[in-house]
Amino acid sequence: MMITTTRETRKGKSKLAISIATLITCLLLLSSFTQTTSATISTEDDDYITFTETQSFNEEMIIKPLPKGKSMMHFQFSTEWNSNFFDQSTFQHYDLFPRSIGDLINRVGIEEMTLVFTKGRWSYSEWGYPIRASPVGVELTAWLRPLEKGIDSQWRELTHSLSGLFCASMQFLYQVPHHTSSPSRSFRPEGTSNIYHTMERDTVPAIELRNQSSVIPLELRYGILPRESVCTENLTPWVKLLPCREQSGIGQLLNPLKLYDVHYHSMSITVRKICKSSNNDCLIPTLEIIQSLTVVNDVSNSIDNIDKNKVKVALENLFEKSTGLYSCPLATSSKIYVQNQENLNTQLTVTPTPTTKNTRFSIYDLKQYSIQNPLFLTLSWLKNFARSGPTPIVAHSHLTGYGQERGGIATQIVNQDQHPMNITYYHAIPWYLRLYFHTLRFSIQDKEYSDKDFIFKYISPAETRSSPSTIELSFEIPGNSVASISIDFDKVFLHYTEHPPDANRGFDLGSGVITAYIDPNNIVPGSSLSQDTFDIEWSENTYPHQKHQVTPVRIYTEGLLITLPTPDFSMLYNVITLTGTVFALFFGSMINILIRRFKNTFTGDDFVSDRPIAKIYRRIMKFIDGK
Repeated sequence: MMITTTRETRKGKSKLAISIATLITCLLLLSSFTQTTSATISTEDDDYITFTETQSFNEEMIIKPLPKGKSMMHFQFSTEWNSNFFDQSTFQHYDLFPRSIGDLINRVGIEEMTLVFTKGRWSYSEWGYPIRASPVGVELTAWLRPLEKGIDSQWRELTHSLSGLFCASMQFLYQVPHHTSSPSRSFRPEGTSNIYHTMERDTVPAIELRNQSSVIPLELRYGILPRESVCTENLTPWVKLLPCREQSGIGQLLNPLKLYDVHYHSMSITVRKICKSSNNDCLIPTLEIIQSLTVVNDVSNSIDNIDKNKVKVALENLFEKSTGLYSCPLATSSKIYVQNQENLNTQLTVTPTPTTKNTRFSIYDLKQYSIQNPLFLTLSWLKNFARSGPTPIVAHSHLTGYGQERGGIATQIVNQDQHPMNITYYHAIPWYLRLYFHTLRFSIQDKEYSDKDFIFKYISPAETRSSPSTIELSFEIPGNSVASISIDFDKVFLHYTEHPPDANRGFDLGSGVITAYIDPNNIVPGSSLSQDTFDIEWSENTYPHQKHQVTPVRIYTEGLLITLPTPDFSMLYNVITLTGTVFALFFGSMINILIRRFKNTFTGDDFVSDRPIAKIYRRIMKFIDGK
């Protein structure tokens, strides 16, 4: 391998004070500055591929009106790095790509990773499908390349590093084993780079090392912390990964006081490899980091003064930013998309006139705005409008049984579409719920299914204090039908040290994951599904799926609260109090008798007693005094 590097440097330092206009000009020049590296990589056929090392940053935002006076706003920041990642020295030079993430990729062996912080639950029935679905709490999905230290050590290092980086409790993903599992089919790599040896659902993803002529399977680790609280401590380090942070660009809207005063808040970071070259082999993939943030605001009180049936929202007032919007100087592209949804009769109006407009979006190019001429965006739409049909796939979970000894979990998956769909159901259940797998029941429209009726079935019993129980089922659900899954369990009596601080609140059970594979040919134009942005077709800089491919849509069930047999923790206090009282009375009385010196109240002389205990006491004191 021969690599020739050429770098441009700027010489000289200005000793004069830099004006604001000059500073802006320098930032704009920096945005066009890219590190150029000419390199050649040899393949097995002795072919040489030349590539140019580049780093770029793009920021985007989509605004979508929702029924009942709500709005969805999705922020997306993507940083791309095209370089020779077979050379370890590549991770020693950074420009726009955050170094903390680059070092973690190199040290842990990450091929792909998604970390999500979520507060609240997305309403699939009313809002459709989100751009990135997530469960309540913290979810971490990682595809790891095996290293010499071992997958378990890599996973431990990853969770502890992310815990310190994002101020979260992700170290418990490794310390508490019932939070971590390894699904087989529910999660697949999102990157479109064919560095992945195969993308089929029934095979294990792997990478092909061209320089070693070997194929290495990837290991998947999936962890979820449903009890984790999401707050500004997680947002602050997330914002610091952005090149412009919250100082300019769309990042100006990242006001913590407003981002957490919402119905739904989901913040994620995804690291993956994509293929943007015309070469089908994609020997040099592009490393991409996507930071996305989705919030659902309730703007029903912002009534339009002209039409009382409409809501009117000014973007700067919604996030308390009165300076307006303009592009980040380091961004290659900076755009705001407002989803029209013309088929839903939202009566949407936007001010000012958008830069461009198509059948789906009104697009504002922030590159055409500046500090002197910022964008002040105002939207107005009908407060109560209806979706044009039900959401195709929805799912719900609930607990069955009563008491603190036995119980069960029941899940319903509803297909409200007329076409059949392939579904994969996955649920990781902690070891302290002892499942009885012979009670597993699966039925569609009251028709019981057996093992031969499943496309794929995998069940893994739990190991006490070691690993959770996992259930993964793949099947086809007919149109306009309901699939029911149920299983019974016993509740384990835990040691008192294994209970959380608020033991009487109960234990949080992670959400079940339903992956529905939707054929784009079955999407009816103008339907509610066609108005959703789950396929991310609105983004010009994100490539999760090809439009002609079957799109996997992920749905999460409700998080459940399990009440286990809880010991009476007040008994510990009672025992300690009683024991302490007995010891205090016993030792206090003995020390009082042995140490206290008695005197006659009237004469002042020492009181002399003829009792045996008093004689022993006087001898001991004489021995101590040396008399």
